[in-house]
Amino acid sequence: MHTPQLPGFQLVRKLGGGRSFRVWEAAAEGAQESVAVKFPRRSALEKASTIILLRREARAARLVQHPRLIRVLESNFDGDLPFLVMEYMPGESLKDRLGRFGRLSIRRAIWIARQIAEGLAAMHRVGLVHADIKPGNVLLSPRTEVKLIDMGFAHRRGENQKLVDAGFTIGTANYLAPELCVQPVREGPPADLFALGATLFECLTGKVPYPAETAQDAIRLRKRRRALDLTDFRGNWPECVVRAVRSLLAREPYERPTAAAAVRELVRIEVDLMSRKPAPTPAGRSLSLFPLGRLWK
Repeated sequence: MHTPQLPGFQLVRKLGGGRSFRVWEAAAEGAQESVAVKFPRRSALEKASTIILLRREARAARLVQHPRLIRVLESNFDGDLPFLVMEYMPGESLKDRLGRFGRLSIRRAIWIARQIAEGLAAMHRVGLVHADIKPGNVLLSPRTEVKLIDMGFAHRRGENQKLVDAGFTIGTANYLAPELCVQPVREGPPADLFALGATLFECLTGKVPYPAETAQDAIRLRKRRRALDLTDFRGNWPECVVRAVRSLLAREPYERPTAAAAVRELVRIEVDLMSRKPAPTPAGRSLSLFPLGRLWK
């Protein structure tokens, strides 16, 4: 595989990316610690939206700094190839973790969801919506500490109006809130909370709340049906967890908690789960609090 050239950096290995961007682990000249460098693919530079997304990510990092958000250390838009230099955190994405284990234990899933909510609360306090919460944009350290990444869609309310009027939907289909799939589109922080609920639901069940074959089907389902519920799946689900997921996946934005309220509720659930003792089965054996199936603990 051809290694791109970026002046001032030695690119070590590819960390990720998509159709428009690449992210590499890199070593800056004269520095010992690794960083992550994000830059556009050459083909993507033909689109004006590519630079807009990169600038929005740099702006979001400048406006809000929080342990749950990946830090942007440097940005450069002057050269032939614009780029961001970000902190490097070893680990894997939540998407990769779910790909390996299918689903997570209830305690681990709540632990991760609470940290995501903390990052969202910090963004919402400064008037920013992340707009693309999903397992692929959640980075996990080896100690399962969370950092939100890929904030190119981060925006203030109303900034995307021209795109919305033109029929564009901002986000990823399986995690879109229902209000983003109908006209008139209602943007805002509650959409992030729905995406958090969809991510938590996937951590617990291995499924998304609106399973569909295509992005178009996923959007269409939101207009016709309710989201799947934890009780649709076999498992010993604590009622507090069922209620929390339902509130995050509420159809109406005003029925969902704020990010700050979600943090408080998820902390309460963490404390509740830690205080519980395994219930005895009729045969005298322990019954785990965790759902059936292959779990990561």
